[in-house]
Amino acid sequence: IGRRTDRRDACARVLAVVLLASSLAGGRAAGRSDPGEDETLFDMSLEQLMEQEITSTAALTQTSVRMTPAAMTTITAEQIQASGARSLFELLDIYVPNLQWTRNHWEADNLGLRGIINDRDDKYLLLVNGRVLNERTHYGVLSERDLVMLRDIHHIDIVRGPGSALYGPGAIAMVINIVTHNAATFQGTEVTGRLGAVEEFYSGEFRHGRKFDDGGGVFLYAGAANYVGADEYDAPQIYGFDFPDGPYYDWDPTAEMPSDGTRAGEPITNPVPNRDGATHRDLPPLKLYAQVTKGNWDVWARYTRGG
Repeated sequence: IGRRTDRRDACARVLAVVLLASSLAGGRAAGRSDPGEDETLFDMSLEQLMEQEITSTAALTQTSVRMTPAAMTTITAEQIQASGARSLFELLDIYVPNLQWTRNHWEADNLGLRGIINDRDDKYLLLVNGRVLNERTHYGVLSERDLVMLRDIHHIDIVRGPGSALYGPGAIAMVINIVTHNAATFQGTEVTGRLGAVEEFYSGEFRHGRKFDDGGGVFLYAGAANYVGADEYDAPQIYGFDFPDGPYYDWDPTAEMPSDGTRAGEPITNPVPNRDGATHRDLPPLKLYAQVTKGNWDVWARYTRGG
C-alpha cells in the first residue's frame, strides 16, 4: 500500500509539472488564469490534476499543449518585454521559426510562413481573443502589426500551419492569436513610457486591472505613440538600377533634379517626403482596450490606429 501510494504521489507530481509547464508555455488552466495560482497545482491530488483543462488556439476542444495537433509558438508577456520589439513585425520575426517579414514597395509590409507570402496579407489570420480581425475587401491582415504599444498583451499563440478547419477561409499559412490581459492576469495600475533613437519614436501606455470579490473584474488599457522614424542619413533611399532623369516619382516638384540622374547603389539626392518608418500622414498610433468580466459574461471593446 505504501509503495502504491508513493507511485500515485509521483504521478501527481509529474502531472503537476506538465500542467505548470503547459500553462507557462501559453496554455491556461481552465478557471486558473492567475499566474499566482499555478503554485497550487503541486498541492492537488491526482484526480484534481486530471480534471484540469488547458485551452489551445489550435484545437476545438480543451487539450494540453503536448497533445495539440499543430506546430505552435507561444510568446509570453515576459518575452515581449525582454525582446525590446517595436512592433508585432519585429516580435514575430524574433521568436517564430521560419517566419518571413518583407517590405513592400506599394502596400504595407508583408508577413509569411512556410514559404507562403505574397503582395497582400490574405493568406493567414490575425485574431484578438479569438476574434478574426482580417480586412476582407482588399488587403487581409492590416491592423495591430505596426503598433509599438504591446503592454496590453498577455501572450500570443502562433499556429505555424493551416487553420481553416477551425477559423474559416484565409488560414492557409498560419494563425496569430493575440490574447490580452484581463482582471485575472493583471491587477493594479501601471504607466509605462518608451523612446527610441536613430529610428526615433516615443510611446506611453496606461493599464489598470481590478478584480471583484465575486470573481469578475475590469481591465482598462490606453496607449499612444509618436513614431518619427529614421532620417535620410541613417536610412537613405537607394535604388538597384539607374534613373537617367531621376526617380520615376518626383517627390518634390520644386526640387532641382540632379543633372546626372540617380545611380544604382547610391542614395538619391532629391528630398524624400517621409522618414523611414514614419507613421502614415503623421497621425499618432493609438490603442484603446476595455474588458469587463462578470459571471459567464466576458465583454471587451478595442480600437486601434496604426500606419
